Amino acid sequence: CHAPDTATPEASVTGALALLLLGLPAKADPTAEGTPLAIAAAPVTLAPVTLASGVAISGAWQLTSEDARFGGLSALLVEDARLTALSDQGYWLSARLDRQGEALSLRGARLAPIRNAEGEPLQGNAADAEGLARVGATLVLSFERDHRLARHLGDGRIEPIGVPPAPMASNNGLEGLAGLGETRALALGEAPRDGLYPAFVYQDGHQGGALVQVPGLPVASAHSLTGADIGPDGRLYLSLRRYNPLTGVSIHAVTYAPGPDGLPDPDTRTQLAAWENDSGIDNMEAIALDRASGVLWLLSDDNYSARQRTLLVALSLP
Repeated sequence: CHAPDTATPEASVTGALALLLLGLPAKADPTAEGTPLAIAAAPVTLAPVTLASGVAISGAWQLTSEDARFGGLSALLVEDARLTALSDQGYWLSARLDRQGEALSLRGARLAPIRNAEGEPLQGNAADAEGLARVGATLVLSFERDHRLARHLGDGRIEPIGVPPAPMASNNGLEGLAGLGETRALALGEAPRDGLYPAFVYQDGHQGGALVQVPGLPVASAHSLTGADIGPDGRLYLSLRRYNPLTGVSIHAVTYAPGPDGLPDPDTRTQLAAWENDSGIDNMEAIALDRASGVLWLLSDDNYSARQRTLLVALSLP
């Protein structure tokens, strides 16, 4: 989803979410055939309203590039300091994160179009990528406007694997996507419905690959859901955003522990961090836990606006 263009923008899950992806290719870099990209990372200072005990901001940077295609980053995956992101204008981005104290370098950055199975770049509503997750060896993507899940076939190409069972608002689609081990994933809708963030099940072969809605996560604040990830211990991490044209943007990062069934327990919701408009925060639309380092990363969508910023924030957790 795209927050308004401003000077300073902005559980009960009881059903299993099975994603039976068989015969898929081994891990592949979707930007291997893309173009090199120079990205500068300048340290910035953020003032959080709230940090949970043991949580600290270990770094925050504004990312810039002279390439006009850079920006609009709405989905994020970080694996062993390797960043993979998606632009809501239909691009893959990859880079190696190299941290030396407060300095951050994005080495070997590359940008490539997201392509359909026939190799054609996605265009228009079909290009609005909002979620990214690793399911086994396969990258799975979520899209809004043209609402669907898709899987990476290699060479930056994707194919659809599921659609929501009922209509979703054009700009309020499948924002949160998180892998659950080798065969499952969790898809969450941005806009609350009846006090819940919508949750969906995908199971290969079910009704031709349709997504099936299951009980969602209870809404605890007036925020939209913008990103999701699940750690190796089963904890769910969410980024949440509220925008008001008078008060600006509010960003929360929250987490849930897994219940006995391995799915998020709604009674364990814990707020990790909160920022308000005067903190210097921006339109954070993506969240990812690097399992190798334990760092929780948040990334903003600048809407390709000179009045917004692409921010990358690192949180250290207890």
